[in-house]
Amino acid sequence: MLLQGKYLFIENLYFNVSMTVFVGLMGGSSYVNVLHTIRELPTLTTNERESAMSLSFLFNDFGILCASTLSLILGQTWLKVEGVKN
Repeated sequence: MLLQGKYLFIENLYFNVSMTVFVGLMGGSSYVNVLHTIRELPTLTTNERESAMSLSFLFNDFGILCASTLSLILGQTWLKVEGVKN
């Protein structure tokens, strides 16, 4: 998707939208699956389960922060369109 954003080699809008929806659904599914697995793991005590959930949320938020920062940096450098003023 990063190369598609730079070079626009796939011009079909429907393909791009369906690919974006697919990527979003896979990301959301993995997020829900991890939280469900932590919640239902029988070997964890209540305190360990709470700590695991907190760490999962922490790393999820950190991943979103990193992705947003990278998106802002790439939008102003590598993916910048010539002739368009910000």
